[in-house]
Amino acid sequence: MTPTVNRVAASIQVEPSRPRETPRPTLSFQGILRGGANVLLAGAQAASTVIGAPLLTAAVAKARAGIDAAPAGASASASAPATSESDALRTMQQERASEDLKLIALQSEIQRHDRQISLLSNMLKARHDTAKAAIGNIRS
Repeated sequence: MTPTVNRVAASIQVEPSRPRETPRPTLSFQGILRGGANVLLAGAQAASTVIGAPLLTAAVAKARAGIDAAPAGASASASAPATSESDALRTMQQERASEDLKLIALQSEIQRHDRQISLLSNMLKARHDTAKAAIGNIRS
């Protein structure tokens, strides 16, 4: 029985409890939170690819994989069992995350190589400018 307050008479009246009128939810609270987190991280992942932040993209992908791979608690056992489609989707997401990490490693290697080429180019330019100045000093 749940107490209710009658504001006119300022007294408490107790009404008998009633049976539930709405059906029980099929998803647990944990499942709903997990779905919301996935939607949020999907948006963050899409935004990070637009702004060109590969480390952020990888971090978001890893977080999404962590949410999907999180151990299910007792509340999740009451929900429907995982289907083969969701397992396949989870596997594809994990493969995508590992491919993203490999691409980030490749991008880092290319950037390192680019820095080495720039350093060598700058050194050769300085050497050339020094030789050119020395020749100019000899002529004058």
